[in-house]
Amino acid sequence: MAKAYDFALDKVGLDMNAFSIYADYISFLKTNGKSSILSIHLCLFRPAVGQYAENQRISAVRKIYQRGVATPMLNIETLWQDYCNYEKSINPTLAEKLIAERNKEYQVQLLAVITLQ
Repeated sequence: MAKAYDFALDKVGLDMNAFSIYADYISFLKTNGKSSILSIHLCLFRPAVGQYAENQRISAVRKIYQRGVATPMLNIETLWQDYCNYEKSINPTLAEKLIAERNKEYQVQLLAVITLQ
């Protein structure tokens, strides 16, 4: 499923209306990819376990958030706020650094969205 989301983002991730793809992908990653079809009906999904797997999941979610806030799209403000809240929930100290690093890029994309509207 993650490959399908990656494919979709590669093809339409720069579209002004791509917010829903980013939001859905992030939601999918946050839930460890659990879906009723995969985990219940087909019993194919095995959730990640252990600290290493959790760190991999956090990195994957962070990567998609950061890709999204670097993309001019409608609802980028919502994605940015969600990203900030996510980082703060994971590690408040590290969040300050990561948010500061991405803030300028976000501001540029926000200005682009406002200009294009």
